Amino acid sequence: MIDIPESFAPGLYIHIPFCRSRCRYCGFPTSDQSDTGRISRYLDAVIMELHGVAPGWNRFDSLYLGGGTPSIVSLPELERLVESVNRHVKLAMNLEFTMEVNAGDVSRESVAAWTSFGVNRISLGVQALDDRALHLLGRRHTSAQALEAVAIIQEAGVALGIDLIFGYPGQTQSDWVRTLDHVASLHPDHLSCYQMTVETGTEMAQQITSGELIPATQDQEASLFRITHDHLTRRGYDHYEISNYAADAGRMARHNTKYWFRIPVLGIGAAAHSFDGRRRWCNAPNAESYWLDIESGRSPIVNTESLNTVDETIESIFLGIRTRWGFPCDRLPPGAGSDGRIRAMRDAGWIREDHGRITATDEGFAVADAIAEVIIAAAGYV
Repeated sequence: MIDIPESFAPGLYIHIPFCRSRCRYCGFPTSDQSDTGRISRYLDAVIMELHGVAPGWNRFDSLYLGGGTPSIVSLPELERLVESVNRHVKLAMNLEFTMEVNAGDVSRESVAAWTSFGVNRISLGVQALDDRALHLLGRRHTSAQALEAVAIIQEAGVALGIDLIFGYPGQTQSDWVRTLDHVASLHPDHLSCYQMTVETGTEMAQQITSGELIPATQDQEASLFRITHDHLTRRGYDHYEISNYAADAGRMARHNTKYWFRIPVLGIGAAAHSFDGRRRWCNAPNAESYWLDIESGRSPIVNTESLNTVDETIESIFLGIRTRWGFPCDRLPPGAGSDGRIRAMRDAGWIREDHGRITATDEGFAVADAIAEVIIAAAGYV
C-alpha cells in the first residue's frame, strides 16, 4: 500500500528577503541587510499583513521561515515576529516550525534562542563541503563552519535538514561522491539535493556566457542525479521527491510536502506565494514596494490566478509524478492509460501503476518533467 501523507492542514510561509551577500547563481528577490532599520520596517509590514489575513485561515500545522536568510535577523526582531505569529495565528499543537539557516550564522547561543522561539526543524544551507566550490558558488561560509554548524544543531536536538547543490561548473563525480558520503555520515534527518540552476542575469550566468565557466552537460547532470539516488538510498534514505530524501517517513519535510499535494499554503511577505485550493496569488517581489503597499493600506498582491478543473489536473500530474506517491489514475480520462505513449513509458520502466496511482520509477524520476508532459498530452489536456 502507498502511504499517503496524513497532514492536510494548511501551511504558513513567511519570507525574509535579506542576505549578507548574494550567491553567484541566485536570482531570488533579496535585499541588502546592512541597514537594520530596513529589516525592522519590513517585519512591521509582515506583522501587519499577517494580522490582516491569517485569522481567516484554518489552523496551520507547519510554519516555515524562508528567504533570503532568516538567520541574519537579530534575535530580538525574530522573537518579535514569532510572538506576533503566536498571538494572532491559529497553530496546531504538533506544529512543524522550520527556519532556513546559513552555516555562518550558527552558534550555540543562536540555536538555543531559535529553539526557545519554537523552531524545531532547521534547514541548513550547506551546498558543498569543498571550500573551492563554496567560493565558486559565492557562499559566505567555509566547509569547516558548515561541519561545526551541523554539530551544534545536532547537539541541541533539533531536526536537521541539509541542502546541497550538484552540477555546478567544474564539479566531478568523485567530488560529489565525497560530499554525499561525508554528509550522509553525519546522519542528518533530511537531505535536499538540488540540481544547479543558474538564473539569467546572475554573476555566474555572465561567467558562463563569457566562457570563463563551463556548465555541466545534461548527461553529466543525469549521472550526478543517479549517483545521488544510489548513494543515499543505500544509506537508508527514502527518496520521496525528486530532490528530497528523508531518514525515515517521520522526517519528511511536512511543509514542503504540502506544495506537491496542492495543500493550501498562506505566504506572507515580499515575493511570497499563496494557494487556497482553487486560487494562487503572489506578493510584490521588491521588499520596499511590499512594505509601502502595506503601510498605505494597499494590497501587496501583484498577480492572481484562478484554476479550473483542467488546470488542477495538470498541476496534480506535474507535481505528483515528482514524488514517490505519483497521482491517482482517475486524473486521466477513460482510455488514456492505454495510449501508446503512456504504454511506451511503462514498457521502458519509467512509470508503473500501483494501488490506483501512477508513479515514476527510480529511472523515471530522472525524467519526471518529460513524463508529465507526455502524460498530459496523451490525456488531451493540452
